[in-house]
Amino acid sequence: MSARAQAAEDFERILRGYSDDVREAARRLLDDRGVWRQTDFTRRGFEQAIQVYVCSTTRSAWAKKTQAKRAKWFANFDKTMDRLRELLQEGPSTKALKPLHSVERLVAFGSDVPRSVKKPGHSQADRKEFIVGLKRATDSKTKTIALVAAALFDDPNIDERFVRRTVATNR
Repeated sequence: MSARAQAAEDFERILRGYSDDVREAARRLLDDRGVWRQTDFTRRGFEQAIQVYVCSTTRSAWAKKTQAKRAKWFANFDKTMDRLRELLQEGPSTKALKPLHSVERLVAFGSDVPRSVKKPGHSQADRKEFIVGLKRATDSKTKTIALVAAALFDDPNIDERFVRRTVATNR
């Protein structure tokens, strides 16, 4: 088996567990000769890029909230919990009050997830989160990140300037 055929088989094995969208993006990246010829991109870089791509394109509703929307959500949550406590204290049994503390702890535990981009609701937030995430996860050069992001997101407008500006504004 040739080295190229072996590499293709290795990449297919890596991609088996991912969704069709992720596999399609990965194949765009694999087929982009510029990434492989013009950069220092490696197999390890490919694996990291796919992992960061999955994280940046499958963000939770919480991750997409701005700081103001998160604060509003907490205010509503606190009001709801206060009202629920009142109702339960007036109800036939106060035993239901105990689990409320656990719910509040779980919410507090998940609330400290930091935003990785300044405008998480923006139409390009996935791209920007990918760029920031890949920059943090690897020591890839700006050119490499630009070529990889352009291939994965199928967006020729992602260039070195876009990467530099995105990283600088989302520290």
